[in-house]
Amino acid sequence: MHPLLNKKSLERGLSLVEILVSMAIGLVVVGAVFANFINSTAGARQSAALAQVTEDATLALGILRNHITMADYSQPTGTDAATGVLVRRLDKQLNLLGCDGGFDTSTDNEPNPTSVTCVATGKSTGSDALLVRYEADSDALPTVTDDKTKVTGPMDCRGFAIPPATGGTHFVADNRFFVNTTGTPPTLSCIGNGGADNATTKFPVAQPLVENISEMLIRYGVASLDPVTKRPLNIVRYATAEQVGKPPESTNPTLRDSWSQVVSVRICVVVRSTENVLDKARPYRNCAGDIVRLDTAAPTDRRIYRAFTSTVVLNNRVNTPASATPTPTPTP
Repeated sequence: MHPLLNKKSLERGLSLVEILVSMAIGLVVVGAVFANFINSTAGARQSAALAQVTEDATLALGILRNHITMADYSQPTGTDAATGVLVRRLDKQLNLLGCDGGFDTSTDNEPNPTSVTCVATGKSTGSDALLVRYEADSDALPTVTDDKTKVTGPMDCRGFAIPPATGGTHFVADNRFFVNTTGTPPTLSCIGNGGADNATTKFPVAQPLVENISEMLIRYGVASLDPVTKRPLNIVRYATAEQVGKPPESTNPTLRDSWSQVVSVRICVVVRSTENVLDKARPYRNCAGDIVRLDTAAPTDRRIYRAFTSTVVLNNRVNTPASATPTPTPTP
């Protein structure tokens, strides 16, 4: 019989070995494609998380820079007859004040900045806090109308209208920044004097500004003084808030003069990603340069953490006497 007519030979299929080999090759190809898909998805999530971290850091540092740059600004009201130096509304006031580890929560909303105190030394491991005051006007800040008082004024850090200062001729912004870690996520928050009237004994409640800010560390550039004019000269050191001068003013009579020597502020914030995007908890460096071991302290925290730093120069203190009362030049 002709071989072509042999049905048995025409119906012969693949052997078991051939099937197993083809299945193994197929599994390898599918596994490679799946692994590539997983890696690309994880990479995309991490890239999105890094973009969110950078955006939050840019927003937080931008807010802080905008307010710190304005510190000590006020309109001139005349000229000192003895020295010829311009006299401004907020001269010889406490317009910048920092607290290592945060404000004492019982005084952080005191209207008078000289009544604000810091947490007790060694009692807190929290982030630093900062108080910034300056004269506010419509040229520097957008204006809003208060819903309750119907008064239109410049906007504080919370977005509320600042009430007129005593006399009703000008506005003073008083904004206090800190990191609130009591909720989830941690936030850069602010207490402002907007939404309050002159009869209010406390400032309104704090407002969150930027989420995912887990730490804030602040250092202050302290300048030497001209022995005669008491104007700031060159920065001689960067100091902690406590090294500059710790409130309350009632126990520190040189507090205003000490803080008047600060001519720059260096801010560092640690920002975390919103989601857990890493395969495991990873250590990171905080604002102090220390390594934080999340793999042992918080092994379930698989977020990305990054530290960002910015330095702000207080231009409003250029050529401004840093001391309330000039010290006489010593005679040889």
